[in-house]
Amino acid sequence: MNVYFIGLLSALWLTSLAGLWIWRGNEVEQVVTSQWQARELKQAQDDAKTLAATESAYRAEETQHAADLASISANYQARLQDEQVKNDHVIADLRAGIVSLRYNAPAASASDCDHLSETPAGSGIGHETAIRRIPPKIAADLYGLAADADAIADQLRACQAIVTSDRMPAAVPSP
Repeated sequence: MNVYFIGLLSALWLTSLAGLWIWRGNEVEQVVTSQWQARELKQAQDDAKTLAATESAYRAEETQHAADLASISANYQARLQDEQVKNDHVIADLRAGIVSLRYNAPAASASDCDHLSETPAGSGIGHETAIRRIPPKIAADLYGLAADADAIADQLRACQAIVTSDRMPAAVPSP
């Protein structure tokens, strides 16, 4: 056989091996690429599930916190309204003279005493003191001021409840 013919066959055979190697390499590259893409897709799906679960937990916590704040507000408003009604009745009774405020005051003389009742012997109130009534209008004004102070204290307690509720640690699991 001719040397040129053998060289040509050898060249064709080497070319076919190179082509097979290139074709096989592309196939391996495609397999590796598809495996990599599948792994990345699975990781993205897992991350999306974790994110959805975490978001759901935080939304549930937010909803619970909003319900807690609404409960605090509703309780505060109910207490405020009940106290206002009670205070209005007491102030009306004070102004009408049905209820009176009294205090023990030292009496300068017996004529200064406005005794509302006989002083019992064992009451600890001697002849030097007298029970005096506060005039109805002044008593109503004093009671109104005390009621306003109580309302402010209730408002501060409601604010403190909100602050305490805001500072409670979250029970959300970490991802």
